[in-house]
Amino acid sequence: MQLMRRTWLVNGVINFGVAVALILQVIATADGITHVMGWNSFASWFVAIAMGWMPLLGTATGMYGAIAVWEWPWYAAATLFTWPIILAVARFGIAISD
Repeated sequence: MQLMRRTWLVNGVINFGVAVALILQVIATADGITHVMGWNSFASWFVAIAMGWMPLLGTATGMYGAIAVWEWPWYAAATLFTWPIILAVARFGIAISD
């Protein structure tokens, strides 16, 4: 019973972290599109959400937005776009250990 509670809590924290990262990724991608194309932010949001289904293009545009608009270092932008993958692997490991 104790293991089930701990696993539930860890999965909840991971799910929350992934949701926050996905929202930040969409915002970074929208900011990158706004910066490059000069569009208003409303139009760039639609394009940013659509780019979420294009892994390489969406990641590159989002990293550009985080680096150019937010002035993040490249490694922070890369971490923003790769840590959900790392957490998914960790979650898979937790599921296997149960």
